Amino acid sequence: MGWVARVREELENTCSDGIAAPVNDEPHRGISRRLMLGLGGATLAAAALSAKQVKKAAALQLADWTGTMDWVMNSPWRQKRVLILGFHGVASLDEDRQCPILFMSSERFARHLQLLRELRCGVLGLQDALDRLQRGTLPERSVVLTFDDGYRTFDHVVPQLQKYGFPATVYLTTEYMDYDLPVFNLLCPYLFWKTSLDQVTLDGFVGLPQKTALAIRTPLEREAAANFVKDFSKRLSVQDRDRNARRLAELLRVDYEKIFDQKIFHCMSRSQVKTLAAAGIDFQMHTHEHWLPTNDAGLRKPSVPTAAVSSALPAASPSTWRIRAASPTRRFFAC
Repeated sequence: MGWVARVREELENTCSDGIAAPVNDEPHRGISRRLMLGLGGATLAAAALSAKQVKKAAALQLADWTGTMDWVMNSPWRQKRVLILGFHGVASLDEDRQCPILFMSSERFARHLQLLRELRCGVLGLQDALDRLQRGTLPERSVVLTFDDGYRTFDHVVPQLQKYGFPATVYLTTEYMDYDLPVFNLLCPYLFWKTSLDQVTLDGFVGLPQKTALAIRTPLEREAAANFVKDFSKRLSVQDRDRNARRLAELLRVDYEKIFDQKIFHCMSRSQVKTLAAAGIDFQMHTHEHWLPTNDAGLRKPSVPTAAVSSALPAASPSTWRIRAASPTRRFFAC
């Protein structure tokens, strides 16, 4: 087997946020080794690899075969760095099959935690890692675990973290905290993925003035249809978006109530945040509506969403909050 084919085969084991599962039951081998280097990296999906991604993966594989990975992992250079692993959701139904960029199976997540233990990584809390980085007292192979968005199914993650004694930080998006409703932008493409229909005529939607026929035979057509529905619904209220989701599920003949009951696309409630914070989970800001102004003036503008974020977080002081959006983690001071 050629090296390109080998890399593609191993990338089939790669999961969300560039974290790879063990290959052939050898947790110290394969592309998974790279997550110990502090290099980071975006998702490498085997189904749609660019030439640049294949070359990057091949270089990492070559470094593993030649022992360079081991040398870097144990080097003084790595000792001075913290690797922050960014997860999103751990699936409780089949959402990892529909959206592997955001969700991974519980079994695969458990293998990642096992790998961290077997490689003797020093898994730290976020603030502890930042403090020790400044003092120069990091443990070997220091790692921080973070989870973006704050999905309700994080309850299934906590026992796995507790098994290894690993701390974690959740970057919380707050728009849906006070609604017992699924996140529309996640549910919409999932509904198109679940349906067995090859066409649908949209009617009876809030924000759509006329009937619209859509072909949904291929994955690309289903993606385009989901984007169309999300686009005309994006300025609606949370409640109206959910009305559209229910209508879409009805037309696509997908069981909305089953999805609702499973809570697979729900965000955490305030009571859940409070309970998890009391259990030692760290919470930080991930904006209100999952977007962030690109300038300081926009960040400092007083708003209701800012108040919603701040009131939801159990942090002791605004000066200790850290916010993550499209840019690297930075301190955020509320106005």
